[in-house]
Amino acid sequence: MTYLSIEEVHEKAKGIRNIKQKDLIERFNYSVNGNKNLMGDLFEEWFGKPKDSDSSPDLGLVELKATPFKRLKSGKISAKERLVLNIINYENLVNESFDSSHLIQKNKNLELAFYEANPEVSKSEWFFQEVFSYQMQQYPADFEIIKKRLAHHSRICKSW
Repeated sequence: MTYLSIEEVHEKAKGIRNIKQKDLIERFNYSVNGNKNLMGDLFEEWFGKPKDSDSSPDLGLVELKATPFKRLKSGKISAKERLVLNIINYENLVNESFDSSHLIQKNKNLELAFYEANPEVSKSEWFFQEVFSYQMQQYPADFEIIKKRLAHHSRICKSW
């Protein structure tokens, strides 16, 4: 399926909320076999996106990301792990400007799906609790942090 807008992708993403992992596996007749990124794969499957190693955004205009969170003893929510946006190609990084970088081209529009990685609940019962459409440039503070981090890595590469 082709998605024509960020809004269309987000509307589709909303439909995956509260569907248990086991039900998604059954719906897509999906093979689990030690799949570490099962929730991410199921999120892509929701959009009919086949697995590939293409470097462009998953849906052409939007990159899909599924990410776990955990609940702290205080009851607050925290990221369970870092969300990897891109693998840095250090050989190419020194030749890229920030605005035309692979990182920006791939991740400027993200559809994020959040699920609780609760060790007290069977993974088959996990489900996406929230989805969020994130356009990087609409958040100047975040955008500036990312820009500074990428510039830092670029300076390191140039010194090699």
